[in-house]
Parts: sequence; C-alpha cells; structure tokens
Amino acid sequence: MKKLFIGVSIVSLVFLYGCSSWRTSFSRTVSDVSNRNANIICYSGGKLIFSSETDGKVISEQNSDGYVFINKKTGKLTEVSGDCVIKYK
Repeated sequence: MKKLFIGVSIVSLVFLYGCSSWRTSFSRTVSDVSNRNANIICYSGGKLIFSSETDGKVISEQNSDGYVFINKKTGKLTEVSGDCVIKYK
C-alpha cells in the first residue's frame, strides 16, 4: 500500500509540474498583450494556408515547428505549424 501511495504521489507531482510549467508560459503570453500583437502568415509548398492577427505574443515550443497564440478575431487559442512568418507590431 505504501509503494502505491509513493507511486501515485510521484506521478501526481510530475503531472502538476508539467501543467504549471505550461500555464506559467501561457500566462506570460496572455498578460503581455499590450503592444505585442503580431501578424502571422503560414505557407505550405509556397502557398498561403493561414493568415491572422494575434492578441498577444506567439509561443513556440522547443523541438517543434508549431506556434500557439490567441487569435484576435475569434478570441480562441490557436495552434499552427509550418513555414510561418511572424511580424510583431
């Protein structure tokens, strides 16, 4: 029983650390909205596949070609990947 408790505790700590780490970086993005809006344009094979304006900074995860941001038009968390050009205002 003691081993089960220790195992569950370790798994819970790892899970909570991962969530809080993502939440911290996301909170910094949401709180840094002033003067950090950007236009993001993505291409695939040289063709335009996505174009929008962000409502805050764009986050890029390590070892990923994806970007996460709040879409200014929809107000929703949006994730894109590919060849993207990001121009901050």
